[in-house]
Order: sequence, then structure tokens, then C-alpha cells
Amino acid sequence: MRLTATILAALALGACASGTDPEMAEDDGGIVFERNSEFQGPRLRVFLNLKDGRPVSVDTDEDAVATEAQPSPIPGHRARNWSFVKEEPEGTSLVHAVVSWDGDDPADYLMAGWWAYFAGESPPELTFANLEEYAILDGPELDPAMPPGPPASGTASYAGPAGGVYFHVPGATAERGHFALDGWEATASLEADFGAGTVSGCIGCIGDFVTRPAVVRASRGDVAADISDYELHFAPRPYGADGTFDGGAAEVRHPTRQIVRSQGSWGGSFSGKADADGNPRLIAGFGGAGYEEEDGTFGSFFGSFVGMTETFRQPGSSR
Repeated sequence: MRLTATILAALALGACASGTDPEMAEDDGGIVFERNSEFQGPRLRVFLNLKDGRPVSVDTDEDAVATEAQPSPIPGHRARNWSFVKEEPEGTSLVHAVVSWDGDDPADYLMAGWWAYFAGESPPELTFANLEEYAILDGPELDPAMPPGPPASGTASYAGPAGGVYFHVPGATAERGHFALDGWEATASLEADFGAGTVSGCIGCIGDFVTRPAVVRASRGDVAADISDYELHFAPRPYGADGTFDGGAAEVRHPTRQIVRSQGSWGGSFSGKADADGNPRLIAGFGGAGYEEEDGTFGSFFGSFVGMTETFRQPGSSR
């Protein structure tokens, strides 16, 4: 399994490709900024290039199969999520995206979500054999023309929503090809050490991983995967003058299951806007890792996250 990390965006991000091989993930390149969404509230189009270079896209008019309003973690914003399914001769895309935007200025938005592409497969026969996973992040918060200018000292804590795709293959059923593959949600917590110039974090250390059922669930066999106690840890990683970081180490942990090896990567970017304390008001990023357990069980978690400072999350904070 390989992770290809790319922040797409004037504005932000995409990616990881994974397959059946439970080899641990490796970072495969630096961050490149380019657009990957168009939003004219509440209409959304998301687009990216697959690992073979072929462009793909989904939009709310043609491909959305479910949508609902939800509270936004960003003060003064409204939010909505969409689930998309797009079947093409070359393969199937399952996409989940959440957009938070200023109702008075829809151009001020932040999108986060995930894209799972099943090359050469159609529902209901979806597997992780040819799965490509992409984290999707976009919005003017992350414009490289607006460098964040983090403080030279001090620290800041960030927390916020995370979501993505996981697959889980129990050791007892691996030879029969049984597996679970679905969406997940959790809370991301991150720490920035401005004096050291590093950022670190964890998904699942606050609260639990929970399954967010994909519109088309890809599974085989009677597999019930309890993902609640898994944790995805992000090792400290230096950030550059532009506020971006990439190629950090990531690993999956569990308090009771014996994980014998785990490897992955993560990256992201600070917001170009500051909170009332002068710290970048949010961090948006992606991360993932594969893991193998002592009993032969193996799997992977991959997704995107947005973390905000407590100061920014408070009502009446700077926008």
C-alpha cells in the first residue's frame, strides 16, 4: 500500500492509493497546490486526477445521492454534507464531502471529505483490490498566497472533525477473502509547537472511531468490524515557512489488540488566518496508515481532518 500525499488547492488536497498488499504506507511526494472544487452555495463540484492521470469529477446536480444540513464547527458558518456515487465503465467513485461556508459570502468556504475509487469494479462487487483513496480538502483558508505566519514561540491545541475510509480483514477469515470496507468518522486532536516549528496529532484519542456507512457498502462475508478503540497517531513533523508539512510518520494503535507493525504518513497546512490569540486558527490535513496484527488481521485507515483552536471555536471569535 502506498500513500501519495498531495495538497490540492488554492486551496487544498488529495491522496492515497492502496491495494490488497498489506505492506505499510509510504509517503510519495511533496505538496502541490491546485484547485479541486467549485462551490456556489449550496451547489458543489469536486474534481481530481486519478493516479493514472485520468480526470474525474462529481457534482451535486448529477451524482449526489444523499445530503443533509449539519452544524458547522466554524463560527458564523452553515454546513451541509453530500454523498456521491458515480459509476463509469472504468470504475466507480464513492465520495463524501462536507462544506462549511459563510451564508453572506459563499466564496468563504472550507470543504473536507474523502474519495474512494474502485478501478474496474461496480456495485455490489466492490473490493479493496484496486482501491484508490483520496482525501479532499479545499478552500481559501489554505491559499498559499496567504502564508500563515505562525508565531515564533508558544504552543496551540487544535481539535475538530475527521473522516475517511477504512478496510478491515480479520485474520480468521483472510484466506476466504472476507473483509469490511466502509466510511468512518472521529475527532482529530493536534498540537503545534511554534518554538520547535513542529505539529503532531492523533485521530481517535479524543472519543472513538465510529462507522459512517458509505452509500454503497463494500464488504464480503459476515464481518463485523469494531473500529471504536483504534487510534491513528501522527508523529511530530516540521512545517515550512508557508505553513505546510508533508511526509510525517503515522501509525495505527489499539489499547488491547496486538499490532505487530504499522506504517503510514500524514501532512497538511495551517490556515492563513489567525485567531484572537494570533495563532493560525485551523489546520487542515490528511493521513493514513496500514496495520497488521498478531493474529493475522490487517487493515488500513485513511482520511482528512480539520482542527481548530479553542479560541476560534468560541462564539464571537475572530473570523
